[in-house]
Amino acid sequence: MTFSLQTKNGYYHAVYRTTDQNGRTVQKWVTTGIKAARGNKKEAMRVAEKTVSERKENESATQNAESDLQLWKWIEMWLDQKAFEVEQNTYEGYICYFKNHIEPYFKAHPVKLCDLTPQCIQLYYNSKARKPGDKQHGKLSGKSLHDHHVVIHGALEDAVRKNLIPYNYADRVTLPKKERYTGSFYTKEQVAALIDAAAQTPLKYLVPFTLFYGLRRSEVLGLKWDAIDFANRRFTIQSTVVKFKTQIEKETTKNKASHRTYPMPEGIVNLLLDIKQQQGYMRVKYGNAYIDGNYVFTWDDGRLLSPDYVTRKFSKILSENGLPHIRFHDLRHTTASLLLNAGYDLKHISEWLGHSDIGTTMNIYAHLSMTGKAETSEVMTQIVLPPAP
Repeated sequence: MTFSLQTKNGYYHAVYRTTDQNGRTVQKWVTTGIKAARGNKKEAMRVAEKTVSERKENESATQNAESDLQLWKWIEMWLDQKAFEVEQNTYEGYICYFKNHIEPYFKAHPVKLCDLTPQCIQLYYNSKARKPGDKQHGKLSGKSLHDHHVVIHGALEDAVRKNLIPYNYADRVTLPKKERYTGSFYTKEQVAALIDAAAQTPLKYLVPFTLFYGLRRSEVLGLKWDAIDFANRRFTIQSTVVKFKTQIEKETTKNKASHRTYPMPEGIVNLLLDIKQQQGYMRVKYGNAYIDGNYVFTWDDGRLLSPDYVTRKFSKILSENGLPHIRFHDLRHTTASLLLNAGYDLKHISEWLGHSDIGTTMNIYAHLSMTGKAETSEVMTQIVLPPAP
């Protein structure tokens, strides 16, 4: 038993090193209760050795008890801790992955932390992964399993810090690849038809405004009047509205690049003034019942349009008007497509859409530039492969 006998405040203390719950080596002082006086040192050494030994045994017993926990229980305990560390919508996502998939699987295939191996984690991913062409209910995409991995890896990393397992077993598994999603987009003609179709619905202003700037759903719903500068004809994306289970209004954007300012041409100014005028009428109509949340896109009584409603209503507008099905987020892809076909390069489009770097834009939208490549191909054909005389 390694410890030293030190004097503090007139008493002998046992000083030893141990590991705290965060995996850090810390020094602990434990009083022997014996005064630091002539003739007391031998007795103090005996008491110190006994005290430190008991402390070490208790710490070891606690550690063994935690190592004996089922994996799903440890992850549940880790999630309780994360509730205070991450944003609410992120936490709700973690809970959803855990309750719907991770917990049921590891209750059906129980394994303790002390018995865990990388293969235990690998079998979970293998059982959940959706293979190409596999439409079996309950099978998950690579992207979904990467989201699950955040939870499992995070919980096991915490167990490593607390000396419950020797290393993070989730570091030694193979995850399925994330499928690159290719977004759909509308042509100019389809955009015009969509705007006409939305004109008689609560999305009358929302759809063209979203298309014009290529905004994310969270950004357009989070737009507030105090972010709009009519005098200088510009507005700033600075707040968002998101939802997983709970609708959350945040005074932040997705990342630094998402916090951006746009110019407002006359058409956009007029669109916003129409909304403002209509909200003025509704304030009078609803009186004290009107909810003034300072948001631009609202119901007649001032309530904020919810993300779920916008998604459902948008889909209904498409089906009722015979338009091809796309997601609301594909309006953003449509904006990118229209800009590419108008001759704008990916750098300008990246800035317009608020991507953190041009690499993101290239990964998502490079395939949309095929129209421009086809035109380039025609020019090169005339130069390099002219028709035979």
